[in-house]
Amino acid sequence: MNCQMKNVTWELVSFVVVLVLSCYLLWRFYFQNQPPTTLKGYNVLITGGSSGIGLSLAELFYLSDANVTLIARDKNKLLLAQEKLHASGRRGCQVRTLSVDLCAEFQPLKNQLEELISSAGPVDILVHCAGYAVSRTFLDTTPDTIEGLIRTNYLSAVNVTKILLPHMLSDRTRSSRDRRIAFVCSMAGQVGIYGFAAYSASKYAMRGFAEVLRMELEHSGPLVTLAFPPDTDTPGLADRKTDRYGSPNSVPVLFTYHHSQLNISPISSSLLETFFTHQAENVGKPSATLEISSAGGLATPEQAAHIIFRDIVDGAFNSSYGFEGKALSWATAGLALPVSIRDVHQDNIFKIILSSIAEVLVAGPLRAVGIGYALWMRRVVSRHMGKNVRSSS
Repeated sequence: MNCQMKNVTWELVSFVVVLVLSCYLLWRFYFQNQPPTTLKGYNVLITGGSSGIGLSLAELFYLSDANVTLIARDKNKLLLAQEKLHASGRRGCQVRTLSVDLCAEFQPLKNQLEELISSAGPVDILVHCAGYAVSRTFLDTTPDTIEGLIRTNYLSAVNVTKILLPHMLSDRTRSSRDRRIAFVCSMAGQVGIYGFAAYSASKYAMRGFAEVLRMELEHSGPLVTLAFPPDTDTPGLADRKTDRYGSPNSVPVLFTYHHSQLNISPISSSLLETFFTHQAENVGKPSATLEISSAGGLATPEQAAHIIFRDIVDGAFNSSYGFEGKALSWATAGLALPVSIRDVHQDNIFKIILSSIAEVLVAGPLRAVGIGYALWMRRVVSRHMGKNVRSSS
């Protein structure tokens, strides 16, 4: 009797595994949309586009015949980025740059962006890449640091979207559903990680905003994409052993230029003053955070941008990198629609059903993996805290 029960159990497990793999393979090879080869005539605006993932995305859009506008603080980096795009040899596409402080008051920011629209035309694809990371425990994080992260990583995206979205909806030269708004978030916006008290909060805020915006715009467009890249080898993460501000989408200018060289408003000037004079010199990433972050590996900006670009053009809401990223998205989906579908109004019902079945079947095993990972992180933190106690005694 026991042998029969064991056989039935193994047969059931085998059936579930085969069904899950079959669903995934069907989705992967038959139902995943391929992005168009050209975006000729599209106007793409990328904040934080002077380096890292933002610049790599700009290259992909530019090579797809889109007109690209790069926004960042530092004029020199913008000029270098513009020259790099022009060097690709693409003709007939424009590359504009705009030095803007995205942490400025709303009205001055609105004036600058609307002036850009009047000369360049409405934005068709808006990509939010501007941001930076500070890795400290909550007790070691100053109020100015928290405010700076919220302003740059979250409020800047909200304000730019607030300014540009009405134009994207009202302009009739292109259907709203052919337009896109993308938010480059972080895996720290999916799971809280020791040492990222303020940074994770800013990315969770971005995630919540993007999820609500997607629901509000689902029927009319533009389609919304929320990207969760892993640690990326940007200038802000040049040295994993010694760099203090590793981030999937860091803005390296914050770490290499004095604030007087930047185009900043009076509001953000005081925040950056604190950042430059105190944090950049004295704040290090906790050793536990470094070990936890390193477990996820390191991607190049080009690798991360390629995935994000494809998902933006496809109209996918969730953009995850690699198997680990997809598994994390499935494990943290909550009440969201199936992660694997692109556009619920354009995907066929068979694909939606397959994606739903696959995610339901793997939910249990992923929960077990998640618990194991959570226990491992706590073990890492406890070990490093023990070392700190011994070294201080």
